[in-house]
Amino acid sequence: MKQLLVFFLVCGFVSTWAQDESSKAPISLTGGLHLGGQLYTVSGIPARSVSPLWNLSGSATLSLYSIQAPFSFTIGRQGRQANVPSFSQFGISPTWKGMTLHAGNRSMRLSSYTLAGHPFLGVGIEGAAGEFRFAAMYGRLRRAREYVQDDPVAYPPVLQRKGYAIKMGIGTERTFIDLIYFHAADDTRTQSIPDSILTAAENTVVSLNSRLAMSKSFSLFAEAAISLYTRDVRSIPVTDEFPLGSERLFTPRWSSRANYATRAGMELRLRTFGIKGMWERVMPEFQTMGAFFFANDIDNITLSPTLRLWSSKIMINGTFGLQRNNLLDNRTETTTRFIGRGNILIRPNNRFSLNMSAISLAINQRDGNIQLTDTIRTALVTTHYSLSPMWVWSDSIRSRSFMCSVNVQDLNDRNPFTREFTDMSTWFIQATWASRPIRAGWGWSAGLTANRIFLADLTTDRLGGQGNVQRQFGKQWSVQGGGGWHLSSIEGNQDGSVTTLRMDARCRLFGQTSLTINTSLLLNKSRTFQDYSEWQGGIFLQHMF
Repeated sequence: MKQLLVFFLVCGFVSTWAQDESSKAPISLTGGLHLGGQLYTVSGIPARSVSPLWNLSGSATLSLYSIQAPFSFTIGRQGRQANVPSFSQFGISPTWKGMTLHAGNRSMRLSSYTLAGHPFLGVGIEGAAGEFRFAAMYGRLRRAREYVQDDPVAYPPVLQRKGYAIKMGIGTERTFIDLIYFHAADDTRTQSIPDSILTAAENTVVSLNSRLAMSKSFSLFAEAAISLYTRDVRSIPVTDEFPLGSERLFTPRWSSRANYATRAGMELRLRTFGIKGMWERVMPEFQTMGAFFFANDIDNITLSPTLRLWSSKIMINGTFGLQRNNLLDNRTETTTRFIGRGNILIRPNNRFSLNMSAISLAINQRDGNIQLTDTIRTALVTTHYSLSPMWVWSDSIRSRSFMCSVNVQDLNDRNPFTREFTDMSTWFIQATWASRPIRAGWGWSAGLTANRIFLADLTTDRLGGQGNVQRQFGKQWSVQGGGGWHLSSIEGNQDGSVTTLRMDARCRLFGQTSLTINTSLLLNKSRTFQDYSEWQGGIFLQHMF
């Protein structure tokens, strides 16, 4: 398998860099550099940031003949009191005639159940030759961290993890079938860790991913994967616990588990109507080292319709899903979730638009392999409604807008033993008027906000406003400042206020080099809680080329 992987990488490298001399193009470099620093002070509460902060980052794309090579880097330090050291990363992904070569710190996505965007340090290639699709990678998925005997909790050790993947398929982006092989394992040779602290794991995933376009508007898709996961590579080998032929993919052991994941669906896209449906089943303990996080023990059914009316001036879409766990009926409870979301956008002209949405989430639990007591049974419904009309007037000098937003959210606990402490309702209303110049001049915005939260037997209110003023001097420089003041009350009694102030100034020094200075102040006064204040100021230099 590794020899085949090396063959793919070598062939891809040669194909990527072998060019026709007659098709040479000019060499160019575009990108930017960013350097910034920030100071921070706080009084009355523990610091929520360190001071000083600094950051240096850059991104660039090198175009060499017909090859584009984008890369970026970031270097930062969170002050002298931080435990996070400086860091830097580098990666490059040149492309040529539909093929991409990855080198350095990169990420690739082969499918949902194999290599699903996990970053790695190594090399990779992906592309197509006619109807033959291929991809391959090899690299380090995780860096080792040494065992610290004096403080094993604050610095948990991890083993270095390496992996490789190969994808071979036939077809196009609309119709294809891919066979994917992914393998990753921890390297016990990278450090010395006591057996009771950490064990080395190994993972092999084989997946079949496909998509079939039945017509220009209708398509089917499906993926099925089996994951062979060993939690301790030093456990005793077994021969009769796994299907015949599994030993060709990995070494079955007492700590090994075989699980599968599958999904299938359809997608229809017409001029005025569309719908997408999918069913997914991921067995308990299904894992892949090609993803940071993976939800398992779930069965999902989702349906997402869309509708366009009145020459697309009215757009209606939604998503409805039903999910449950405890697929093997071995948990203490079975949890079902229903998710419904609907959205309507009405835009009869360029001046007016109305957005309405509703979201509902229902969670219920029933007995699993034991009988649950009513005091711990989860049964709740969360709903959210929003209404947002907006008017816009624009001419050659300035743009004016007025927007309102109303948001209501309710958490309804249906468990009679806990609803007294968990029921919650939130109202949020905001209205904003803004006037902004098209090129240069004065601009301003002002708004009012009102917020009410009902939590059990406690009601809190916040009422206030905010404003902003800006002055734009052509393309050379601009300044803006603003702030807000909000009063808060608890059970109808005034509790305190929150005051915010901020100012920003931006100046173009020369060419594509600009300087930005900003500062902000937060003052919080409360009769119930502790008063505190925060200030931060920063300066940032940017150069584009």
